[in-house]
Amino acid sequence: MPWKATSVLEQRIQLVLEWKQGVHSLAALCRVFGISRQTAYKLIRRYVTAGNDVRALEDHSRRPKTSPHATRAMVIRWVIAQRRRYSTWGPRKLRLTLAKKHRGVKLPATSTIGEILKRHDLVQPRVRRYRAPPYTQPFAACDAPNQVWCVDFKGHFRTSDGITCYPLLAS
Repeated sequence: MPWKATSVLEQRIQLVLEWKQGVHSLAALCRVFGISRQTAYKLIRRYVTAGNDVRALEDHSRRPKTSPHATRAMVIRWVIAQRRRYSTWGPRKLRLTLAKKHRGVKLPATSTIGEILKRHDLVQPRVRRYRAPPYTQPFAACDAPNQVWCVDFKGHFRTSDGITCYPLLAS
């Protein structure tokens, strides 16, 4: 016999329906379903407030309704307008000029201005440079000392008697 799989929503509905029947106490139901009484009260309150609608037992968004630290729309418009006017300026320069132009207004951080520019497609992404692997082919067959000899040419030099020596010129 296979295991019976139930979703969270089905268990919430079952909890509320058994609570409505009134056969077991809420504390006993909470022990059976493995939740706290606070969670059970919250689910029952949602169910009753929605007019006994089981759709109220679905997961709600945890996203905050407001964000007190969000950048104001006015400031975003200033940043976009300034960037369109000066297309080569980056976030730092934009912030400096906006701070001079709008004294007393709290401007976002440079990184936030960069994010605003990205969000509005005003920034070209950098071209990623791929590094070449180290070139080790000529030395792959070397497995002992003195198998490969080389000369490191530094250019002309002056000898002890003051004559300039050009080692690669034929004399």
